[in-house]
Amino acid sequence: MAIKEVVREYKMADNELAQLGDKLVGSMTRDATEFTKRKVDDTRRGEITSQCTEFKNFPTDEELEGSVISATEEKDATQAALVEKLSTIRSMAETVYGNSGKYKTFNFGELSKLNGKELYFTAKRVARVGTVLLSELASEGLTVAQLTEISTLATLLDNNLDAIGEAVEKRDIRTQERIILGNKLWRNMVKYANVGKSIFAANDEARYNDYVLTEGDDTPPSSTLPPI
Repeated sequence: MAIKEVVREYKMADNELAQLGDKLVGSMTRDATEFTKRKVDDTRRGEITSQCTEFKNFPTDEELEGSVISATEEKDATQAALVEKLSTIRSMAETVYGNSGKYKTFNFGELSKLNGKELYFTAKRVARVGTVLLSELASEGLTVAQLTEISTLATLLDNNLDAIGEAVEKRDIRTQERIILGNKLWRNMVKYANVGKSIFAANDEARYNDYVLTEGDDTPPSSTLPPI
């Protein structure tokens, strides 16, 4: 069963949410006397502080995407080196075999246009065929060391592709985890902001506004507030 994607409940950037959380805690600390009457003490206020800290310390999108980019760069470097090595052997095979059946056995294709997986299988095939035809291609300079290097690069490319997949998977999972943390923080912020608005709605417009979290969220709170 596919996992349902978690959606942000807060309509702002993550750094803005964290800053807004800090601001809310500051207002609640200033108004601690009034909040205490509503049974909101240091412990409850500390919930938001702890959630803000955890949220701010969680890896950002930029960090997670950076890991994907780094893995992709390593794959690209390996792929470029492999194309260069395979091009050399293709030139050798063309010189010896022309467009004959033996040359077609290598099935080089358009090396520069192959994707990672296609290039991996091409390299493995060239290494196998090259080993079989080594004695015939030795006159053009083909060596066991060259074929071994191609096999090694092919394995490295395969590992690079796996690394990209793992980085993408980790990025997606961690992004979902961050959104879950953000949603929990946001719900708590809304709960206590509603308490603040209910305290000051009738007698202190300035302090009431300190508990308005987003634009348009300036209507008086319902008389029935979520439990705290």
